[in-house]
Amino acid sequence: MSDPDFTVRVTQISDNPDGSGDFKIEMSPPDKDNLVRWAILELLKQAIEEGKNLDPGKDNLEDA
Repeated sequence: MSDPDFTVRVTQISDNPDGSGDFKIEMSPPDKDNLVRWAILELLKQAIEEGKNLDPGKDNLEDA
C-alpha cells in the first residue's frame, strides 16, 4: 500500500573519481521522522539478536 503524501526526491547526484557517488534526498519532516524511527528500531532489533550470542560471563566482549 503506498501513501500518496509520501514524497522522496533525489535532488543531487554526482560521480566521484573513486567510482562512488553522492546524492541528496529530500523528504517532508514527518516522513524523515518516520524513517529515522524505523531505522532505530531495526538497529535495536539487530543489536538484540547479536546480544543473544554473547556470553555474559566473559569480561571482554571481544572474547564472547
